Amino acid sequence: MDWLTWMVIVGIAVLLSLVPIKDLRKATSIFTFKKFGIRKKKRWNALIDDLGNFFLLISFVFCCVYWLVPYYRQIFAVWIMFTMICALSRSAIITSKYPRDWKGKTSAIIVNTGLYLVGAIGLAGAVGVFNNSMFLSGVARFTHDLESGSIQSYMYFLTNPSIFYVLLEGLLMFIPLMFLWNNFKYMRTERMIRAANVVTFTIKLLLLYALLVTLSYYGFDFINMIYCVDAKAV
Repeated sequence: MDWLTWMVIVGIAVLLSLVPIKDLRKATSIFTFKKFGIRKKKRWNALIDDLGNFFLLISFVFCCVYWLVPYYRQIFAVWIMFTMICALSRSAIITSKYPRDWKGKTSAIIVNTGLYLVGAIGLAGAVGVFNNSMFLSGVARFTHDLESGSIQSYMYFLTNPSIFYVLLEGLLMFIPLMFLWNNFKYMRTERMIRAANVVTFTIKLLLLYALLVTLSYYGFDFINMIYCVDAKAV
């Protein structure tokens, strides 16, 4: 299952890299929101993206209370795809101004496919593709324990890893959303990528990929190891 998922992710990335920048910009133009929600802070002489901040706030709240929401995985999937397209809409505008030589085209591919991969890897990791949806039982167990009141026992957090399943899953959801919305806001107000150059942007992307993959594959196993429990027993 993992290799098939990675093939799909990489395959879409390759196809995206082949799409001309002008076509990508045109296809995602509706998601740029133009200047809507941007205001100027006279005191700081800076632009503030209220729309981006609002979307980021929605993401944070959802990732905190997702375990109370029915079909939260499906909702998250739709939301992160929307987030990814919004980020790509802005990166397409910026990369369309890069030089037409091989260096400029390579930089454009790195930026655009890099943002796509954040969303794709984040989506796969958060919905459980990389860990066989191990978190589902823990999240359901925590919700049940909260309703029954057993969570009030001071020994609960020392013997039951469910709360940490909930926290880790929320973290897996929020990390890619935070990265994409922060870049969306920065590209709207500063009209450049959120890095000194493409090299540093690439390094940031690689570190983020490593973090997401590590947490997705090994995070829940690490929690089980700390609590000395079998995943099936959670």
